Amino acid sequence: MKGTSVGSKRICYFDQGSIEETVLEWDPPRTMRLAIDRTNMPGRHWLEFNGAEYDLHGDATGTTITRVTTIRSNLRPAWYWARFEVWGVASEHEYLFSDLAQRFSERK
Repeated sequence: MKGTSVGSKRICYFDQGSIEETVLEWDPPRTMRLAIDRTNMPGRHWLEFNGAEYDLHGDATGTTITRVTTIRSNLRPAWYWARFEVWGVASEHEYLFSDLAQRFSERK
């Protein structure tokens, strides 16, 4: 990540591509909202990720992270493809949260 404020750029590298983002909102350690500017991930020509929001809520037992992903679909008919799009977003969330869990367990 380059910078620590609104307007900062962030690039996430994966095994099969990358995602370039711009920070739209940043209120550490509670909220980060991103615009997804560019991606070259496989299969993303049919499902575009436009934005991502992270909200963190801490309590005595730990921290809950919520992610909301904004997408745009290029598939028709929408009613047919909606369940596959939900699966695609859910698999992305599962990947991200699994990676976070692994990183935090390695720190202990």
